[in-house]
Amino acid sequence: MARQFASVLVLAAALALGVGRLAHASSSCLKNAQTDYATCKAQCQSDFLDEKAACLHISPGCLDACIDGRTECLDLASQPLTACLATCDPPLDTAKADCRTRCGCGAPGNPCGFDACFLGCVTPAETVAFECRKECQDAFRLNTTAQAALAACRTKFQNCLKSCQTSVSGAFLN
Repeated sequence: MARQFASVLVLAAALALGVGRLAHASSSCLKNAQTDYATCKAQCQSDFLDEKAACLHISPGCLDACIDGRTECLDLASQPLTACLATCDPPLDTAKADCRTRCGCGAPGNPCGFDACFLGCVTPAETVAFECRKECQDAFRLNTTAQAALAACRTKFQNCLKSCQTSVSGAFLN
C-alpha cells in the first residue's frame, strides 16, 4: 500500500506540474484537477493510516485519536518556537512592500522576482529574517522546558498506542 501511495503521489505531482504548464488550460479545469489531487492524496493518507493501524493490531479510530492527541500536545509544546517565529516575518513583509514601492515592481505583468532593484533592496531584510528564524530554532532547542514537553508528548503517544492494543478506547492519555 505504501508503494501505491508513493506512486499515486508521484504521478499526481507530475500531472499537477505538467497541467500547470499548459497555457491554454482553463482555470476551472486546473481547480478540478487540484481538487481531485487533494481528494486522492487524502484518501491515500487515510488508507495508509488504516493499514498502519492494522499492522500495529489496533483499531484505526484509536490510532487516529492517538495521532490527534500527539498533534495537539506537540502544538502546545512548540508554542515558544511558534511565538518566536511569528516575530520574524512581519519586518520582512514590510520591507518587501517598501521595496516593491521603491522599485516599481509587483504589479500584474511586472513581477519582482528577477528585478535587480527589488532583489538588492529586499536581500538585507531576508537575511535578518533568516537569522531570526535560526535564532528562534536554536533557542527552542536549548529550552529545557520545551524539550521536556516534547519528550512527554512522545511518551504519551507511545502510551496511547499501547492502550489501543489493550483497550477499545485508546484515548490520548494526559
